[in-house]
Amino acid sequence: MKLDIYGSTEKATAAAYKESSLFESNPIVEALQLVEEDMARYNKALDVALSPQKPYLTDIEFEIYKRGKKIRPLMLILCARMVWGSKDPLPQKVINAAVSTEMLH
Repeated sequence: MKLDIYGSTEKATAAAYKESSLFESNPIVEALQLVEEDMARYNKALDVALSPQKPYLTDIEFEIYKRGKKIRPLMLILCARMVWGSKDPLPQKVINAAVSTEMLH
């Protein structure tokens, strides 16, 4: 499956965005590459947060909640990286805040 310019059918990763890019330089790809490990933690935390809701949602609803461009969580994680630095892992509360941001959106 491939991404389109409006959303995705895959998890937000630098590779997925790069594959779908309409332009040679894509700032989303560059941003995702900076925080790839953090976004992997985010994707796992999102799966955990959504799993209790799965019995109540149709498959399509579940995928809509689970997939997407993830711009808001990406921005939150990038901001946290500016404050926290790049050497140590971000605290779990930052990852949880990114999940909450996406779910509330």
